[in-house]
Amino acid sequence: MLVLFDFPNGYEEDLKRVYKAALKKLGQRDIFDVEVSNTAKNKMKKINRETRGKDAVTDVLSFPNLLIESFPVKKSAFKTDINPETGRLTLGEIVVCYDKIKEQAEEFGHSYKRECCYLFLHGLLHLFGFDHENDEDKRVMRTAEEEIMSAAGIGRE
Repeated sequence: MLVLFDFPNGYEEDLKRVYKAALKKLGQRDIFDVEVSNTAKNKMKKINRETRGKDAVTDVLSFPNLLIESFPVKKSAFKTDINPETGRLTLGEIVVCYDKIKEQAEEFGHSYKRECCYLFLHGLLHLFGFDHENDEDKRVMRTAEEEIMSAAGIGRE
């Protein structure tokens, strides 16, 4: 279940579509709680400095709660990470920066909503264990991003 904070009206449906497309691509049932916040650049810079030691604004940060090594993920593998209120696994948190979303949407020539959904997906894939530390990992992650965005019906405008 997605819990969204500070997103413009009308974004919930698109973000949920991206989330569902990601789960489908990974062959994963929806057994997770994921918190997603949309914040300003000054707060993003502070979070980045405090958590990563980087005194700069970034577009998205992910804070995974689980170490996922393969799919499908089963609750039985993470019994201590089940949220007692929801019965779901706490996957982690994603923070996107609305100032960076606006800048990058303009830079890449597409809508704010498309950039927001893409950065959410990028953060979500990090929670699922994807990374881009080397060329092969980057290729795998970028391919997954493109396939999922397409499946969610959110293309480049």
